[in-house]
Amino acid sequence: MIVMTLVVRDEVDIVAATIEHHLAAGVDRIIVADHRSVDGTSDVLAAYANAGALELHQEDGPAFRQAAWTTAMARQAAIRLGASWVINGDADEFLWPPVGVVELLKSTRVSCLVVERDNLAEDPTTDSSWPWPSRLVLRDTRSLRNEGKRIAPKMIHVADPEVSVGAGGHIVSGPLIGPPYADHPLRILHAPDRGFTQYRQKISNGAAAVEAADLDARICRHWRDEAEQLKDGTFADAYLAGRLTAAEVDRRLVSGRLVRDTRLRDHLAKLVSTAVLPAQLAKVVGGLRSL
Repeated sequence: MIVMTLVVRDEVDIVAATIEHHLAAGVDRIIVADHRSVDGTSDVLAAYANAGALELHQEDGPAFRQAAWTTAMARQAAIRLGASWVINGDADEFLWPPVGVVELLKSTRVSCLVVERDNLAEDPTTDSSWPWPSRLVLRDTRSLRNEGKRIAPKMIHVADPEVSVGAGGHIVSGPLIGPPYADHPLRILHAPDRGFTQYRQKISNGAAAVEAADLDARICRHWRDEAEQLKDGTFADAYLAGRLTAAEVDRRLVSGRLVRDTRLRDHLAKLVSTAVLPAQLAKVVGGLRSL
């Protein structure tokens, strides 16, 4: 059995796609910790729970305790569900390719896979009214953080009743888990920025929750930095300044920094007809363009 864990908050525009994508890829069960969502995410998750597709837990405290929640869910996957492998994900992450995941995990002799993430970026020639899968059709092959370092990879690990999962799922440890192994075909398509309103809310929620948790200042540093921009009124200008222009896209396509990548868009469109809850996925993909 393959089990996925998710910690979500206000992800109504994407969470149905995340669930459907991974169930279709062979994930047998999803355990979700919903942290104070108020945008309709809780209703979507409840619908999937009622359909038997996931197990839902509500986390109502102000503090963001992702590591503790994920560790608890990963341990329950091993102890109660009898999982063989655990994928600790986020709502904006899509394991790729969506076929062959089960076969790979069953055949591998290692106990931990390190999976690199590539950010999906918005094509500036698309219309802002289009659903995010139709806009985020550029893949950033470098995917740098604000500090100029590549975004951290995620870990997929064998189920372990004593596992400990670090913040973000970037570090795991346990008596059954060996060194991370990178020589495999799996990647993650990452869609953290799906538009100004969504991203502003993400930063507002995240920074407040991290501050309430009194975490190490190095954890979620980008949330803290951008939250300062919200406080001093510079967030909107900084966000707009960071948008790609058509000219910059052309330059990065030539250099290889960007590649056109419509795989996720096209895959989600095909999933609607066979989805567990087709209406929920249809709300995410909307009227997909250029299929």
